[in-house]
Amino acid sequence: MLKNNLFYFEHSLKNPEHIWDKDFYPFLQKTVNSSEYKNIVEMEKYIVKLGSSITDSEAKKLLEFLTKNGCEKSYFSFFLRTCDLSVAELTDGHYYRENDRITAIKDVLEIYIKERKSPKTDKNSLQAYNDAQTAKRRSSSGEDKLITLSGLKVAKALSDLKNKIAKISKTSGPFQMKKIKEIFNVKFKFSKADKVPDCIFMTDKKVFIMEAKHVNGQGGAQNGSISELVSILKLKEKNIDISYIAFLDGCYTKYLTVSDENKSGTQLEKQKYRLKEALLENKNNYFLNTAGFVRFIKDLKTK
Repeated sequence: MLKNNLFYFEHSLKNPEHIWDKDFYPFLQKTVNSSEYKNIVEMEKYIVKLGSSITDSEAKKLLEFLTKNGCEKSYFSFFLRTCDLSVAELTDGHYYRENDRITAIKDVLEIYIKERKSPKTDKNSLQAYNDAQTAKRRSSSGEDKLITLSGLKVAKALSDLKNKIAKISKTSGPFQMKKIKEIFNVKFKFSKADKVPDCIFMTDKKVFIMEAKHVNGQGGAQNGSISELVSILKLKEKNIDISYIAFLDGCYTKYLTVSDENKSGTQLEKQKYRLKEALLENKNNYFLNTAGFVRFIKDLKTK
């Protein structure tokens, strides 16, 4: 049987995450396959053959190369970012006309050839790209972790959600937030209009909507993540069978564990105060880390 939300808050803080989770090591493996690397090599051979003055047709050909899988991981694509451009902006014709995109890539390409001498994309640069994407992939892994920890089967449709779990989608699939709002009469009045939570699961009549954050270290980004979790905990629905869960893993829970609650204290003390305050105001919502979630699911399944 479920206990009150402060029990799980305290249980989570008494059992913080380890300093490092070895399950994150696979994120350091290479992500480019042979066909992607072939595309990169072909594009770079093309760039080497270009002269110092780029024609419109040559620039257009390069735009075509950039649409091929893997080319977004090339040295040239890295250079685009230093110029405040991206492969997506140059290849997406929805917002900018082709002439504008051709002009932009011509100007950047001339600088690239002059300043960078068209370096080849090698194993080390691909590894650097892979490492830079770690945070993005970790987000998806966090959702997978929740599914595994829950011990629930994955639902295939909203009508199939009872005693099952699923990832929430923004624009596609059976678990779009728009559909969830309609079927469960959920308002989800979050401060960010385009915000979508990570997972949803249901036991009997109770529906739980989860937002997961993996936070290590301290700083502005970390503070933003905690503020978002506080905002999730402050959400209220008229239907008492709808609960929100703020899930936090990573060693940041350890920082909260050793901090006091103080409305006017340090950043960590303020955060701990705000989290507990939100839980006191919204007894239907829960703050959990890995240990807290495991205990929560165990109690939920115990009648």
